[in-house]
Parts: sequence; structure tokens; C-alpha cells
Amino acid sequence: MLNREIADKTFFPQVLSASEVTSQESSQFHFIKWIMWKGILTPTVTQDANGPCSLLAIVNVLLLKRQIHIVPGTERVTSDELIQLIGHFIFDNKPKNIGDAAENYEQNLSDMLAILPKLQSGIDVNVKFTSVSDFEFTPELALFDLVQIKLFHGWVIDREQLEEVKAVGKRSYNQLVEMIISSECGDKQDCLN
Repeated sequence: MLNREIADKTFFPQVLSASEVTSQESSQFHFIKWIMWKGILTPTVTQDANGPCSLLAIVNVLLLKRQIHIVPGTERVTSDELIQLIGHFIFDNKPKNIGDAAENYEQNLSDMLAILPKLQSGIDVNVKFTSVSDFEFTPELALFDLVQIKLFHGWVIDREQLEEVKAVGKRSYNQLVEMIISSECGDKQDCLN
């Protein structure tokens, strides 16, 4: 069973080796903008050019919900520090009395530990076009469940466009891309290289 103490030692070390210090120095910095949110001065983390949207989205939702905190007056944070905040939030908010769902929760937690570092470069989600909340299930989606954030997208087809609805069906974005590639390439292997 994973717990916060084990995760801290394994994934969020407090004492850094020389190579880890170099890695931390190269970690991406994000500036903090302090805003008034519901009458309280609240931090929001800003994005640099083409930065990790999923990392900042998760952190900013948790900050606005006041579920994680940044020390008042802080002007910038590293991506590593943001990932640590998310990890601590997840470990601190393990559901109580999950009973039969414990095994599933532990698997999601294990998947999350592998996904957290990927937040620095972004994660992939595979939308389905049938609903704003319809996605192909992936470990990345489990992360949003663990941080208690509902994920939505705007890639839906107007139900009145019957021809498009029929063509897309219940396929995901990735399935449609594969169909397009296979129809353009036929049996030509070089299209995939």
C-alpha cells in the first residue's frame, strides 16, 4: 500500500543529490499572479510560452478551490514544486471507507505516480465526440478523478448534422485519425514510417 510518507521519500525527495539539484535548477519556473477570488487574495500560476497546460490547469483549479496552498507573497514556483503539491493533495485526500474499491484506488494511485512527472510536458487525452464529458479511459484520466476535477471538452458534433454523426459514430479522436491514415495509405507501410 502506498502512503504519503513512502511517496515523499520515493517521488518527492526533500534532500536532493547533486544531479537532482542540477535537474531542479533546470526545472521550469512559473510566475504567480495574486488575484482577488471570492474576496480572498488567491494565487494563480501563469503559463510561459507553450508550457504544460494540464499541470497548470490542475494546480489552478485546486488553488481556486482552496484545496492546495502557496505561501502568501511567493512570486514563482518550479514545475517540480507544483507536482509535489498535487501529489500531496492526492495522498492527503484518500477516500475513507472505500472498501471494495480499494484495489482500484491503489491502481489509480500507482498510475498517478507514473503520470505526475509527465505533467511538465503535457498529457494526452483521447476525446470522443458524443458528449462533452466522453473520453477514452486512460491512466491520465484517472489523475483527474484522484484530484476530484471533472474534465470536459468542446469537441462535439451537432446532433442535427446526421451525416457527420453517422460517419464519426462512437469513435474516439485517435480511432478517426487511424481510419484517415489507413484510408490514405491503404496497405503502404511507408505511410506509417
